[in-house]
Amino acid sequence: MPTVSGGFYRYRYAISKTAGGQVQPQASSDLASWNSRGLSQTLLSENEATATVELAVPAAGRIYTRLKADLPTYDPDMIKVAGGALPADSWAGAQRVDAFYIGKYEVQWSEWQSVRTWALGRGYAMGAGAGAGEEYPVTAVNWYDVLKWCNARSEQEGLAPVYTAGGAPYRTGEVVPQVSASAKGYRLPSEKEWEFAARGGVAARGYTYSGSNDINAVAWYDGNSGGATHVVGTKLANELGLFDLSGNVWEWCFDAYSGSSRVFWGGSWDYDAIFCRAAYRNYNSPGNQYYFLGFRVLRSSVP
Repeated sequence: MPTVSGGFYRYRYAISKTAGGQVQPQASSDLASWNSRGLSQTLLSENEATATVELAVPAAGRIYTRLKADLPTYDPDMIKVAGGALPADSWAGAQRVDAFYIGKYEVQWSEWQSVRTWALGRGYAMGAGAGAGEEYPVTAVNWYDVLKWCNARSEQEGLAPVYTAGGAPYRTGEVVPQVSASAKGYRLPSEKEWEFAARGGVAARGYTYSGSNDINAVAWYDGNSGGATHVVGTKLANELGLFDLSGNVWEWCFDAYSGSSRVFWGGSWDYDAIFCRAAYRNYNSPGNQYYFLGFRVLRSSVP
């Protein structure tokens, strides 16, 4: 029930933030002509999970109110990472990191093939990639093709693509596209997002590798891989429930390292343990593709 003060009905709502998206307050006098005119909304308090707001509606007879939610849908294999800050010993210092959703697993060979097959008939051009089996990570994909694949998956699911070129979704060629910050689709992590997730986010326990100080517990690397990639998620997860952020395959990020080169993180099945540390970054040309290099996807928490 509302309180009445200063000629306004005043309501208080606790709005869940865990799903991201946008919430719009609306009012109606007849349950038909819903609108937001004449309303004011004041944020009273918030945390990572909820926001408490007060909605003021002019007290003019009987008024109905509702909250219209525009919530994005997320793959159940994506984990929400609450916002926080990287530690001071990060390569770039204690940067703030906003909340986001990230793939629980590296993108698998079956996923790559399915989206690519759909995309090739709709104006996309990207390489074939490679994989040792359906549930193994895709490899041999260059940075440009990974961005196009993210756009294709977005379009396939009815989401706005993140990457554009010449005012249209990035589908062909090898260019550095523009990034639409408001788009709801899939994208590569920034390297600060990747590192924050690998270190365990706000639940971080300061491990050397992603989820443990024992590399054999969480990573496939040259000391235990037998010279090959492995099915994703077969080692232990880190503090956030994310798998293979250390080892199995290196993972592309969006950021430039220097010049045209692009960053990747995580180490892989044929690299030494030192490269699998949660704090280790590497780089290469965006046009190159290797049998040890794949990726995982991310979506912004509040599109």
